[in-house]
Amino acid sequence: MDKLFHHDVTVVGDWTLALAALVACVFTGAFLARFLLNRLGRWASRTSFHFENMLLKSLPLPLYLLVLVGGINVAVEFAPLSGVQLQGVERVLRVLLLCAGVYVVDRMLQGLLQDMEKRHGDLRNSHFMLSAILRVAVWSLGAMVVLESLGVSITPLLASLGVGSLAVALALQSTLANLFSGLYLLIDKPVRVGQ
Repeated sequence: MDKLFHHDVTVVGDWTLALAALVACVFTGAFLARFLLNRLGRWASRTSFHFENMLLKSLPLPLYLLVLVGGINVAVEFAPLSGVQLQGVERVLRVLLLCAGVYVVDRMLQGLLQDMEKRHGDLRNSHFMLSAILRVAVWSLGAMVVLESLGVSITPLLASLGVGSLAVALALQSTLANLFSGLYLLIDKPVRVGQ
């Protein structure tokens, strides 16, 4: 009975230590991330480059997610987890990091699209469509990378997507032709109103 009680106390102590390590790491990391973002914000406000501003807008969520992943990584060292549980935690952390990377890429591409729309006003008419196409492409590729990192073979998925996209392209041939013709007219502007 004493041995069982001692084991329970040890487990509770380990979990308490892991929770304390998680809270300490997250609070320290969040403070440092906020300090870093403020410094980067001041630096970006002094530069005339638009790229730094887009990157700065994309960074907060992934940076805080990175802090959380780091905190969990430290806490796992103190937690009494089995080998299988550790592998599960590592997979979750890997997925979170990959999602953070995909989020940054998505925000950067959306920022580049908005920047192009400011320079080429005609693109504003097709903003929703271009934004949706970019977002679907980025997150689809990100999902495939996540599946591949988890050990899931994406070869059958790519094959079925290829066959499915071919069927959709054949079924919507005239609609897609009109869509890309409209995009070409918007970008190239061979015809202008009033001329």
